[in-house]
Amino acid sequence: MRQQLKSVWYFQTDKEIDKLDSQINKKYCGIETKDGCRFLFAYHLPEQETSSNKHFVAFAEIARRLKRTIVLTNVGRSRIRWDRMLPFEFYYDVETLQKKFPDVRFITQEEFRKWTKERYNKPNAIHARIERLEPINVEKFVKPDFGALKKMKRFDFAFDNSSAFLQLNIGDDSSWMTGEGNRNMLNFLTTTLNSKAEVVLLVHDRKFLIETTNPVPYAKHLTNAAEKVIKKLDKYIAIHWRMERGEVAMMPECAKRLVVYLERLASKTGINNIYLATDYPLLQKPQSDTFHKLGDEHHQAMKILNSSFHLNTWVSTHSLDYLKEYTDLAKPLEDELAGGGLQGILDKLILINANYFISGSKGCCRIRSKYTLRVAEERKRLFKKGTVRIKNIIDRW
Repeated sequence: MRQQLKSVWYFQTDKEIDKLDSQINKKYCGIETKDGCRFLFAYHLPEQETSSNKHFVAFAEIARRLKRTIVLTNVGRSRIRWDRMLPFEFYYDVETLQKKFPDVRFITQEEFRKWTKERYNKPNAIHARIERLEPINVEKFVKPDFGALKKMKRFDFAFDNSSAFLQLNIGDDSSWMTGEGNRNMLNFLTTTLNSKAEVVLLVHDRKFLIETTNPVPYAKHLTNAAEKVIKKLDKYIAIHWRMERGEVAMMPECAKRLVVYLERLASKTGINNIYLATDYPLLQKPQSDTFHKLGDEHHQAMKILNSSFHLNTWVSTHSLDYLKEYTDLAKPLEDELAGGGLQGILDKLILINANYFISGSKGCCRIRSKYTLRVAEERKRLFKKGTVRIKNIIDRW
């Protein structure tokens, strides 16, 4: 019936087409009116998972204020972006997110895509880019940049030269990170984006968070996988070594220092199980898409570690082998495990629950890694709750 209707498109009256679109809206939104579907699509979150996770919660809050359905953007390779091939729920626990935002409706990116494709009158959209520029809380209409959206061919939006392309200036971090500035920024975005357009497309410069934003909890298949490793290791020391931003020439010496540190800690605590989370390539490629300068010094460092200890990793523990069961996602998962993403989340959960957690000192790693900071924050929270297994928050070797 659908194909038949498509083939006789020009024989439909405007009223009949509106009725068809109304039925499509009801199918995807539960609303029968022509303009009943109202979506917010944050289609490209620029930072890696630890940060983009929090960014997504911020956009969910804006969707709540605007009374819009938020699109659960695809994920992959430690990113939340429209062009990734894994569904949002493969990284995150949507059920728990729904409890956090009980009055917000969610739709998967795939369902949203189908809605845009099935509509006869393509949904009208505005595009807004949040910039950390001054003057603060100022809206600017900018020249439509259709080139930036040409790659998004899997969606159908109604754009023309009169479409609204906005630049929303929120100033630098000091203007809006906390207190009244944060509330003013959020009110500005909510007011400015209160459009009649069916779709609000959002992208932001880089850092953009709502004050005291808590991250989205991870998917149960990942927390279950992590719990199996934690249970198997029982008592263990966890290391996070992000080599990417360390001084390359220092890598072998850093490894030697780490060996000495671990020997002392193991002797003191009686704990010999060691879990290593790293961006060093445990398979073929680095665990981070931004780790491009891998040298002999990095390889030497890992040889020193491996010759001194039995290192447990996500590879050696076979903790993600169960992913082979997802045969319909075989190719995306092959790509995923060749880089970083799912294994980074799994590592994070295991690091958070270690008896002892250590990370590198200045020169040996990226000392201000947000990933490491997130682990330390969660360990601190567990420690304050009285979790017995947590013996330290974070130490540097």
